[in-house]
Amino acid sequence: MSKRTRNPLDKLDVMNVPGFSTYQRLNEAFIDKVAYWILLASVAIGFLVAEILRYWMNAKISVTAVFIVCIVVVGLSAYRIWRNISQIKAIKLGWKGEVATGQLLESLRNSGFVVLHDVQTDNHGNIDHVVIGPSGIFAIETKTISMPVDDKAVIQVGQDDQLIIDNQNVNYFKGRHPLNQTRTSAELLSQMIWDSAGRKMQVIPVLVYPGWWVNENPNCDVMVLNPKRFVTLVHSMPTCLSDADIRTIENNLIRVLRA
Repeated sequence: MSKRTRNPLDKLDVMNVPGFSTYQRLNEAFIDKVAYWILLASVAIGFLVAEILRYWMNAKISVTAVFIVCIVVVGLSAYRIWRNISQIKAIKLGWKGEVATGQLLESLRNSGFVVLHDVQTDNHGNIDHVVIGPSGIFAIETKTISMPVDDKAVIQVGQDDQLIIDNQNVNYFKGRHPLNQTRTSAELLSQMIWDSAGRKMQVIPVLVYPGWWVNENPNCDVMVLNPKRFVTLVHSMPTCLSDADIRTIENNLIRVLRA
C-alpha cells in the first residue's frame, strides 16, 4: 500500500508576484480565444488530409464536400484568431508593464518600505501594487499603453479628470476610467486596513504609466506619474508613519491576505 502524500508547498506563505492576475488573464485569454481555434483548424486540416488519402486509395467519398467544410472551419478559425490577437497583445503588454513597475518598486525595500504585489480584494479584483513606508500608504495601479515611435508623447490630467494622451483626449466608460479605478483601489485598501487593524488610514491613490513622460498635476487627488518618478518622489515626501506603524499595518494586512 502506497503512502499518502501532500504538496510540500501547502504550508508555505507565498505572496503573489507582480502581474500574477494579469498573467492568469493572459493564459485564459489565449486558451479561450486562440488555442481553441488553432486546435479546431488543425483537426479540420487533419481530417481533410485523411480524406484526400482515402480518395487516392479509390475510396467512395466526396472530397469536394470535405474540402468545403474544411475551408469553412479553417476560415472561421483564422478570423477568430485574427479578431482576438489584439486583445492578447494588450493583456501581454499590461502584464509586462506590471512586472516592470513591480521591479522598480522592489528597490524601495532597501529604504524601509513594504512592497506587495497583486493584492486580492475579494470580489473587487486586485490592486496591482501596495507600498507602505515612512511617507505613507499607496495603492498603485499600472496602465501600460503603446506609445508613438518618436518617443516624444506626453500624458497629463486635464480638467474634470480628462486624461490627455499624446495631445488627444481619451474617453472612457465611467467604470473603466483609470483615475476612478485607482481611487477605488485606494478605498478598498483603506477598508482592508480598517478590517485587519481597526485603524482608519489614508491611502494615496497612484496611477503609473511605464515608459511615458507624464506631466504631473498637483491639483489632482490621484498621483499620475511615471513609476521611476514615483520611486524617486516617495523618498522626499514628509514622514507620517513610524517603523512600528509600518510593521503593524504590514502584519495585519498580510494576515488578511493569507486567510
